[in-house]
Amino acid sequence: MLQSLFAAIDSLDLCKFSSFAYTVEDYAALLSGMTGWDVSPEEFVKIGERIWNLERYFNQLNGFDRKDDMLPKRLVVEPATSGPPKGWRLGWDTFNKLLDEYYEKRGWTKDGKVPEKKLRKLDII
Repeated sequence: MLQSLFAAIDSLDLCKFSSFAYTVEDYAALLSGMTGWDVSPEEFVKIGERIWNLERYFNQLNGFDRKDDMLPKRLVVEPATSGPPKGWRLGWDTFNKLLDEYYEKRGWTKDGKVPEKKLRKLDII
């Protein structure tokens, strides 16, 4: 998932535009060279997954959940006024379906929380 890869790239303090030139193998080699660790490309992406889930868990501990993952109303209910999507709108049903799919791909609950099982799998708790 690109979101995890980009979280790991951010942790290297590199510009995301570098991903147009570098592969995940390159990033893993950079991290290995900087730290002396032997980091595989899969481990590099897992680092990003851990970052993303830890950020979410921190927010969860501070009361954030699905209600905080909302787009502004105008982006969901008002039709686009120009360009190729002119007249089209996302709608709450579609938005909520996409949010359900995102949570499922992340391994989170339907209310957007990181379950304990996921936290343990990623060695966060």
